[in-house]
Order: sequence, then structure tokens, then C-alpha cells
Amino acid sequence: MTDFRTVIDALDVGDMEKRYLAERWLDQVQWLGRKAGQAQLRYYGLRLTTMIGAVLTPALASGTALGGHLERWHNYRRTVERLKSLGWQFFELGPGYSAQGKTHAAAFPFFVSDVEQVLQSDVDTYLTKVTAEPEGGGGPAAPG
Repeated sequence: MTDFRTVIDALDVGDMEKRYLAERWLDQVQWLGRKAGQAQLRYYGLRLTTMIGAVLTPALASGTALGGHLERWHNYRRTVERLKSLGWQFFELGPGYSAQGKTHAAAFPFFVSDVEQVLQSDVDTYLTKVTAEPEGGGGPAAPG
């Protein structure tokens, strides 16, 4: 993974903005990236089990038992990719940020707003779609 901390440290923004980038945005990118990888491994593990054990139960053969894991993987992956995209657009003062005064400091509030919208959308999706799927064992943990 790109060393985002080096990029963050090089930005011409204040310490508070760098702290947000490191502790909120980068933390979420890393957490979601790990969760996407874990969910993907679980998905493929269950998928392999399903293929091997398809003759054991119709539920496994139909793939319904995989729905929650597949949905988690897609949700985490979708959110982390959206956050990475926003980060790169901000770092490069690209679309959505270049018209905000052409400095990172001027564009920063817009970046924060965009990141928080993505994270809120992630929480909403997680609560309405992902947690609706039973996982078997303990309740769902909220992301973040």
C-alpha cells in the first residue's frame, strides 16, 4: 500500500488537518482494507466449503449461506475504494477540490465533508443490508 503518511506529512495544511487525515481518513482506509481482505478470505473459504459440501445441504449448494459474507466483502471493498479515490483527488487537488482555492488548506473542509458522507453511507449500508444477514455467532459489530 502507498505510504499515505508520507503524502499527508508533505501537504501544506495545519496540524489539525494532518491529524484528521491520519486518524480518521487513513485509519478508515486501513481498517476497511483489512476487513475487505478478511471478508474475502471468509467468502472464498465458505465458497470452497460450499463447492465441496454441495451434496450435504441444499442451503450450501444454493449459496444462501454466503450472502452475508459476500455482502460484507463488497461493502468494505466499495467503501475503501471510495475513500482512497477521495484521498487521491484531495492530494492531487483533483476534481471537486481544485476549484476550492487550489490549496490543500482551502480544499480540506470539502474533503472532510466528502469523507464523512462516505463513512455515513457505509454505516447506513452496513446497518440496513449487511447486518440483515445472519452471521451465526454474536451480533454484528459496527464499523469504524
